[in-house]
Amino acid sequence: MNQFDLKLAKLFTVRGVRLTGQFEIFNSLNASAVLALRGTQTTQNALCSQCAPSNPTGTYIGTPLYHQPGDIVQGRLYKMGLQVRW
Repeated sequence: MNQFDLKLAKLFTVRGVRLTGQFEIFNSLNASAVLALRGTQTTQNALCSQCAPSNPTGTYIGTPLYHQPGDIVQGRLYKMGLQVRW
């Protein structure tokens, strides 16, 4: 798994006031990589709301959730900002 964050900033001076414009991209190389698949057991053996009534053991086997992505890399986040110093 690779994550890459990118930040761009530019300093401007207007009438003695310093302005810094900022733009950030978090996880800019996101490829939606699957980190975990749903396996045979639910988290902490909790009962599964999607499990069949005949299978109250908390397993995903035999349900549409079996082998579905359980965790993926966090999506891209963007942040814009302006810093003012006087």
